[in-house]
Amino acid sequence: MWSPVATPEVSAPPTGTSGATTAEIAPYSPATAELRELAQRFARAVCAYDARREGAHDFLVRVSTVGTAEALDWLRLSQRARLNWSSLKARDERVAITVTGVSRVNHADEIRLVVEFIRTTTTRFATVRSFDQLTLEVVDTPDGPKVADAQGAGLYSRSCCSPRRFWRCWR
Repeated sequence: MWSPVATPEVSAPPTGTSGATTAEIAPYSPATAELRELAQRFARAVCAYDARREGAHDFLVRVSTVGTAEALDWLRLSQRARLNWSSLKARDERVAITVTGVSRVNHADEIRLVVEFIRTTTTRFATVRSFDQLTLEVVDTPDGPKVADAQGAGLYSRSCCSPRRFWRCWR
C-alpha cells in the first residue's frame, strides 16, 4: 500500500544561538550582472569555434579581453589550444554554446563562478548537444574583473598547465 514520504521535523535552534543553521548558508548565490557577462564572454571565447573560418589559436585573441595575461599563457598550453584542427576543419565542425546559468560560489575571499551551458557541436555528419560547465577564478584588475583560472569543459587549471608541470599533465 502506498504511503507518502514523511517530512523530517525541524526543531527550533537551542536557546542562546543565532538561529543560523548550515542549511541556511547557501553554497551558491546569483552572480552580479558584471560577473555574469564576464563569465559568458569567457565561456564563449574558449568553448565556441567555427573550424571552417577560424584558426586553431584564434580563441586566444577573444580571451585577451576577458582573461589575465597569466590566463592567456596557460591557455596556450591547454588542451583547447591543442585540438586536432585539421580534422575539425575536414568535417566542418562548429561549436556554439548557450549559457544556462552563472552562479557565484560563496567561498572565502576568492571570486569563483560556475558557468553551466549547453554545447552544440555541428559537423557534416551530425549535431550533438551536451551539457558542460566551467569553474572560473576571477580577480580584480585595474581594467575590471578578469578570469585568472578555469577548470572544466576540456580545460585544466593553470597550475596543471604551467610550463614546469606541462609534460607531467599530458603524459
